[in-house]
Amino acid sequence: MSSVLQCPITALKCFNNLLLTGQKSKLLLYNVEDHNLLVTKNIFQRNSVHKFCEITPGEFLVIGGKSIRRIKIDQTSKETCSVHFVSKEKEFKVWVWDGIHLEGSKFLLISIHNTTFVWDSELDETLPVSSCQEQCILYSARLQRTENEILVAAGTVFNQILLWKTDVDVKNHVFVQDMKRFCGHEGVIFSIRFHPRSQEILSVSDDRSIRIWDTETTECLQVLYGHTARVWDAMFVANGNIVSIGEDATCIVWDRSNVAILKKHKGHKGKSIWSMEIDQGSIYTGGGDGGIRKWPLDSAAQPIKTKECMLSQELRRNKGDKEDDFPRIVKFITPTRLLVFTNNGFLLSFDHNKEKSWVVLHEDSSYYTYCVLDCKEDVVAFGNLKGMVKLCYLGCPRDVLSEQIFGTGKVYNLLILNSENQKQLLACGPEGELKLYTIEFSNQIPTALKLLSSFILPHSKQRWVTNAILYNNPESGFEQWKLVCGDRRGSLHLFDGSSKAPLDSALGVHGKTGVTSVVQHGNHLFTTGRDGNFRKYHVTGNKIVLVDKQKVCKGLDWIEGIWFHEDDVIVYGFYLQSYFGLWSYEKKEILLKIQCGGGYRSWDVSFPNQDTKTLQLAYLKGPVVNIASCQWNEEEQSCVFKEGLHGKEVVCAKLLGYRYISEGREWLMATGSEDTTINFVIYKENTNTTELIHTAVGHIGGVKDITFMPSSQNSSRLSGNLISCGSRTSLKKWYLDCPSFISRSTILKTCFTNGDHEASLTPSTILPPFNKNKTDLSCCLATEIFNPEMNPKQLKLRTGEFIDDMRYMSCDVWPLLDNVNENVSEGTFVCACACSDGAVRIYLFDGHGIEMISLLGDKKHCFQTVKWLHVSRDHIVMATSTDGHLSMWNLEKIFETYRQKLIDRNQENQNEITVLGEKVTSNHVNKNRFKFHELEEAVLLNTDIVSGEALLCFNHKIHQSGINSIDVVVNSHANKEITSLIVATGGDDNALSITNIQVDLSRDLKMTSLKMVETKTAHVSSITGVKFSNAGNDVISTSVDQKIKLWDARNLKLVKELFTDVADVSNLETWQTEDELNLIITGFGLEIISLKLDEL
Repeated sequence: MSSVLQCPITALKCFNNLLLTGQKSKLLLYNVEDHNLLVTKNIFQRNSVHKFCEITPGEFLVIGGKSIRRIKIDQTSKETCSVHFVSKEKEFKVWVWDGIHLEGSKFLLISIHNTTFVWDSELDETLPVSSCQEQCILYSARLQRTENEILVAAGTVFNQILLWKTDVDVKNHVFVQDMKRFCGHEGVIFSIRFHPRSQEILSVSDDRSIRIWDTETTECLQVLYGHTARVWDAMFVANGNIVSIGEDATCIVWDRSNVAILKKHKGHKGKSIWSMEIDQGSIYTGGGDGGIRKWPLDSAAQPIKTKECMLSQELRRNKGDKEDDFPRIVKFITPTRLLVFTNNGFLLSFDHNKEKSWVVLHEDSSYYTYCVLDCKEDVVAFGNLKGMVKLCYLGCPRDVLSEQIFGTGKVYNLLILNSENQKQLLACGPEGELKLYTIEFSNQIPTALKLLSSFILPHSKQRWVTNAILYNNPESGFEQWKLVCGDRRGSLHLFDGSSKAPLDSALGVHGKTGVTSVVQHGNHLFTTGRDGNFRKYHVTGNKIVLVDKQKVCKGLDWIEGIWFHEDDVIVYGFYLQSYFGLWSYEKKEILLKIQCGGGYRSWDVSFPNQDTKTLQLAYLKGPVVNIASCQWNEEEQSCVFKEGLHGKEVVCAKLLGYRYISEGREWLMATGSEDTTINFVIYKENTNTTELIHTAVGHIGGVKDITFMPSSQNSSRLSGNLISCGSRTSLKKWYLDCPSFISRSTILKTCFTNGDHEASLTPSTILPPFNKNKTDLSCCLATEIFNPEMNPKQLKLRTGEFIDDMRYMSCDVWPLLDNVNENVSEGTFVCACACSDGAVRIYLFDGHGIEMISLLGDKKHCFQTVKWLHVSRDHIVMATSTDGHLSMWNLEKIFETYRQKLIDRNQENQNEITVLGEKVTSNHVNKNRFKFHELEEAVLLNTDIVSGEALLCFNHKIHQSGINSIDVVVNSHANKEITSLIVATGGDDNALSITNIQVDLSRDLKMTSLKMVETKTAHVSSITGVKFSNAGNDVISTSVDQKIKLWDARNLKLVKELFTDVADVSNLETWQTEDELNLIITGFGLEIISLKLDEL
C-alpha cells in the first residue's frame, strides 16, 4: 500500500540542509535547497505530529497528541537520508505538550493536566514526578532547562500563565505550591516561549495579542496587536525581533524596539498558519492549505526613495498671460530619462538623476489643455483635439512629421505598435474610427505615414480604443497579422485587413471601466481591466477563444498591466486606491506597495532589467512629477517551498484522465472546496507526489460537487465540459482542454455491468513531462446559473412561490447523442441537480445556453445526492434525501417532448461561430449567464411539462436519516426483460446498505425492492462515501470516523480496514487499474491511497 497526503502542516524543524515536516501522522523530509521530497515515514498510527524536540544532532523526540516516539535521521549526502525508529510509538492516556531529554533513555514530559512525568524509552516505563498545586487543563506548556533547574510555563484554560519548577526525582511524586502567576490575557494561551538568554517569556492568546513578560516580576513588558484573528505561535529572534503566526494565515515580523510591524507575509490559502521554524535568516511556515512558504527573516521593506521634480520657473511662465504651466502626461524613455507633456503644449524631457536637466523638445499651442501621447523606444506620437498627429525622433526632435488624420475631429488615442522590424501607428478618432499606419523612417526620423488599413469599432457609449496589439503567430510572420483592440467599454475586438468590421468581439469582458492592457506572451494574449481580473486568450482562426480567467488579490481591483518575470506572472495596478502594487500569481502575495495617491492622473513604471535592479514609478501629484524607486532584490523575496492545495475543506474530487510519460504514469484530477475554487492536480505514481497545475475561480460560495462530460469527437486528448455546483444557487459549465492527457472514459467504466472489468492500462504513446508554465491545461467558464441579489418585493415569482437561498448539493450529467436524432450536436447534454430546497432540477445544456426542463421532488426534504442510470433505452435519475428515502424517476417522456425541439433549434441560424470549443449561433453568443428564478418560473408556468409525480417510478425508505452517498451496479439477467439494480448507500445513521431492485422492462420499468443487506454499525460516524469495486463484488465505505472499509458486497462482511489522516472525510473517489485499486479521500485535506489487488 502507498499513499500521498495533502493536509495541514502541523510541525516544522530544520536540521542541516533538511526540513522536517509533520503532516498529520507522517514525517516528510525535504531538501531545503531544491525543495525535493526525500523521505516519507509514518510516525504514529492515528495521532498528528505536533512537535520535534531535538535530543542530539540527528535524533529527535516526536510529540503528537497522546503519542511520542524517538527517531534518528541518518544522512549520507545532501540528497540521501533515512529515518530509523529508536523506540516504539508510546501512547499515553493524556495529551503531552512538551518534552526534554534528561539522560540516557529518560525524558521529562509535561501533560495537559499540569503534571510532569518521566518516560524511559528503553524500558517503556512512566513515573510521575511533579504536579502543580493548581490542577487545571492546559492549552499549552513549555519546558525550559536552566543551570540548576527545569522550569514549566503552563498556559491555563483560565487565561493565565503559571511558572513553576519541576523536580526530576522519580522517587516521590510532589505537589509544587511555589509558583508565579501571569495575568493579563483575555483568552486562552495557545503558545509560550522562553527567551534563550534573558528572563523573559513570550505568550500568544485567543485575544489576538502577543505579550512579553518578565519572569522575575511577572510584569507584562509589551503587548503587540496586529493579527486579525487568534494567534497560534510566536518566537524570539536572535536580533531581538519577534515572529508570529495566526489564524488569519499571516506571518508577522515585529520590530520589538519600536513596537511596530516590520512586515506582514501573506501567501497561504484560506485560514491558519499552524507551524513555523526559523533557520539561517529564513522563516518557514506551514499552513492549513498543506503548503510551506519560505520568507526572508530580515523583512524590513526595501526603502522607497521618492524624488519630486518640478518644472523650472521659466517653463511654468512660458505662456505669458496664460495660467502657470503644469505636467499632464509622463512617460519613461529610459530608466533615468522621462518624457513630459505639459498643459500648454510643451514636450519636455529630463534626466531625474541630474539637476536642471529639463529640455524643451517641441512646442505647439494647438495642444493646449489636451493631448494623447505614446512613446516606443525613441519615437513619440502625440495628437490633439483637431485631428492633428505629430511624430518625432527623440534624437532629433526638431524634425517633426505632422499629419491631419481625422479632419477636425478629436484624436481619442494613439498607440505605437511593434511588429518584427517595423513600427505601426494606430489612431482612434470620432465615431469609433480606427486607422492603422506603417511608419516610414529615414535615418531613424519618421518621414511618412502609410495607411495600412482602417476599421470601425462597434457602437458603444465610450467608443475608443484603450490598448491594442498586433498579434501574429511566431511561425507565420507579420504577413498574417491580426489587430486585437481593447476599448473603453471593456470589450475585445479582433480585426484584420479584409474588413472594417471586427472578425470577432468579446463584449464587456472587463466590465464598464475598460481594458487597460493587451499583451502577447508566446501564442497567448493576456488582457487586464479595472475589474480585478486578468484573462488569457488564444486566437484561433478568426476567433478569440478564452483560455483562462483569474482573480487577483482583494484590494487590487484597478489592474493596469502584466509583467512576465522569469516563470512568474506579476500583475500590477493600484492597490486600495492609493497604492501602486505588484502581485505575484505564482506566490499569491503582494510583492511591493508604493503610496502614490492612485492612478487617476498620468503615471508610468520602469521595471528592473539586466542593467538595473531598480523598479521606478513616475506619477503626477499636483504640479509635481514624483519618481519613486526601490531596489528589486530576488534573494530577499519569499518562495513557495511546497504548493498548498485548498484553504478550506475539500468537498469533492473527480478523476479526469491519465497519461504516460517516460518516468511512469500520471493521473489528472479536479478537486472542489469550500474556499470556492476548483483545483486541477496531477498525481505522479513514480514519485508518489502531487502537483497543482491550475486553479479555476468563479464560484462565490463553496463548491459541492464536480462532474465531467468528455468530448466524444476527440478521444486522443482530454477535453469536454466540466460541471460544478455549490452554494448560493451556483451552477457552472466550464470548457476543459488538456491535450497531453487522455480522458478516463476512454478506458475506465464508471458504471459496471455484470462480468465487466476495467480495461488494462498500457502505454500507447510516451509523452514529454508536463510543464505547468507552458499552459498545457485550460479551463474557462462557458455558462452559468446564478441567483442575483433581489429585494423582498422581487423574491416572489408569478406562480406565488418564493425564491430561497438554495444550494446545489450534487450533480450528474449524461449525453443525449444516443437518444435523439443525429442532428443534435455533441454539446447537448442533460444535468440533474440535487437541491437543498427538496427538489431535483433537470437542466438541458446545448449550444444556445441552459434550459430547465423538469422539476422533481415534493420539496419537503433536502436532496443530498443524485445519479443517472441508462436502463434499456430509458434515462433514470436516482436521488437520495435527508429523510432516508431513495427515489427514482424515468425521464424518457420528457426527452420525447424535447427531441423535435432540439432538432428545430439546431436548424435555425446556419451562421454559427465557435465559442469555447462549442458551436453557438450568433444570436446567443453573449447569453452565457442565466438567472435562476427566470429558469424556474418558465418551468412552473409551462403546463405542457410532465409532472414529477407522473415520472416517479420508485420511492423507498432505506435509512433512518439522511443518505450521504450512493453507488449503483446494473446487472443483466438471462431473461432480457428483467434487470437488477444493486444500490449501495451510506447515511448519517452510520449504516451501510446494499439494496437489490428488480426492474421489469416489459412493464414500463416497474421496480420492486427484492432484498436488502444492511449493517447498522458499519462505522461509528456518518458515512460520507460509498463506491463499488471489483465489478460490483466489493464495496468501499468512508466515514467521518477516518476509517476506510472494504466489504464483501454479497453479505457485507468486512474484508479490510484502513485509517486515513484526512479529518472530517467528505467524499470518496475510486478507480481501478490492472493491478491496483486507487482511492481519493477528501475532507480537511486530501489523501490518495493505492492498494494492490492481490493483497485485498
